Amino acid sequence: MERAGFSGLLVDELLEDYTAVRRSALTLLRSIPEEAWTRRSTVSGNEFTAAAWAYILTGHEIHHIHVIQEKYAPGLRS
Repeated sequence: MERAGFSGLLVDELLEDYTAVRRSALTLLRSIPEEAWTRRSTVSGNEFTAAAWAYILTGHEIHHIHVIQEKYAPGLRS
């Protein structure tokens, strides 16, 4: 993603964007009715439940937090 231009963003801008995306993801997850968590769909030939996508979303966020820690704050660990 080198050519995406993220390296030109200020840390404050990155944090603002991260916060907005995280808030919207939490809003989405909170809006899913209880009975919908077990619904299934097929994506790229693989079957997933709504709950599985919530775990994938969470894991993706954790991955990005690790990348940020490694690239921008190697001395900081959660």
